[in-house]
Amino acid sequence: MVFEVVKGMDVLRILKGPIWAVDALMGQKSFKKNPIIGSRWLNERGFYLKRVAWAERMAALRRRQMAHYLTDEDRAFFHRNGYLVKENFLPSDVLKQVQDEIATREFAASEMRQGKTVTRFIGLPPSVLKDLPGLQQVVHDPFLQKAMRYVASYNADPILFLHAVLWDLDKTQKDPQTDFHIDTFHATSKCWLFLKDVEAEDGPFHYVPGSHRYTPERREWEFDQSLMRFIIVMACMQRAHSVQVKRRSASWDTVSL
Repeated sequence: MVFEVVKGMDVLRILKGPIWAVDALMGQKSFKKNPIIGSRWLNERGFYLKRVAWAERMAALRRRQMAHYLTDEDRAFFHRNGYLVKENFLPSDVLKQVQDEIATREFAASEMRQGKTVTRFIGLPPSVLKDLPGLQQVVHDPFLQKAMRYVASYNADPILFLHAVLWDLDKTQKDPQTDFHIDTFHATSKCWLFLKDVEAEDGPFHYVPGSHRYTPERREWEFDQSLMRFIIVMACMQRAHSVQVKRRSASWDTVSL
């Protein structure tokens, strides 16, 4: 019985091999879901670092083709700091209109829980925006659209949401959103339009200026992370295997009785 399960798993790994290989050449970032990306042997020889370096070169190439999307000043600020800031982004009357539209409408939402933090997303497709002229102006703002494309290095429509984070400082449950982290190894962009002033007690967004640059220090950090992630993934897999074995043993005991 055990032999048959292991044999089936080996066949599945062989069948998934080509998919894993293609994912490793694309944007897949999971060390757990893709054993090629998570291979300690490969990463000790710089495989993960090569993925990061290649992604950096490709992003730079794509951004050169979109250089006209931003002013020289904004481009220089972004490449120095890794972000852009536009205070009073909307005229006051449009901001008030957006605030009223959000406060007086009901929206279908989805939620994600990480630790004790709940993140609520409300999609803004054309079917939702058609009766919301204020939000339409935000979503289709030329600067917003061009800046997100340039920063992400992809000339594609960004996906925008109404976004609420309901958080708790209880540290008994881990919440990755409240720790400094990098979302992925390749260029990406996110933007926030705050509807009111954000105070310290609100849990403001934090960013380390210049942390986007692929410096020797970051390369060293990325290398250490690629090996550390392997250890974390293996520990998680061992815990999962232990739970499965215990559950299987319990079910066998029940059957034997």
